[in-house]
Amino acid sequence: MRSEGSIPPPGYTPSTAGYGGGPVPPGAFAPPAAAPVPLGNYQLASWGSRLAAVLIDGLVVLGVAIVGALALGVVLGGLFSLIDGGGVGFTLGAVFGGIIGYFGGLFLQPYWMAKHDGKTLGKQALNIRTIRVNGQPTDLGWSSLRQIVVIWLLINVVGGTFFIPWLLNYLWPLWDAENRAGHDMLVGSRVVKA
Repeated sequence: MRSEGSIPPPGYTPSTAGYGGGPVPPGAFAPPAAAPVPLGNYQLASWGSRLAAVLIDGLVVLGVAIVGALALGVVLGGLFSLIDGGGVGFTLGAVFGGIIGYFGGLFLQPYWMAKHDGKTLGKQALNIRTIRVNGQPTDLGWSSLRQIVVIWLLINVVGGTFFIPWLLNYLWPLWDAENRAGHDMLVGSRVVKA
């Protein structure tokens, strides 16, 4: 018998039978939290398929940025051609077009994900999708939160500044039982086979 206020031995799980299955009184040891309940029958996507989807999505963003850079570069180059032969106009257009195209490609991801049942273009190519653990649909607001605020801003920009958080986020599915990356844990999502 242990005395009140003592630390329980390792592996000790208190019985809630004395509490009638109701709430545990303050100061008592609470039962362990229940593991998340799976949502229906789905198979988790592999780390390799997730990585390939991220690379494809990155190429899509890069492609949109290049098209934007070339398009605005040509337009401004043509407008400035009367002044200096178009070199300055093309350069300015390419820089601003690239920035606009990059953010356009970045915002394309949550839009596509909301319209295509949790699939970005990369996920569609690999037949995987993102689901929410609470069972709600992947609407535009939630998809924007996941893709832009958490993945792009928090993980890639802030975490990428320090490198280790960014690296851990993308490697975490290798040892997590549910193949979750850090951003999946933050927003309550899983990537599964479609």
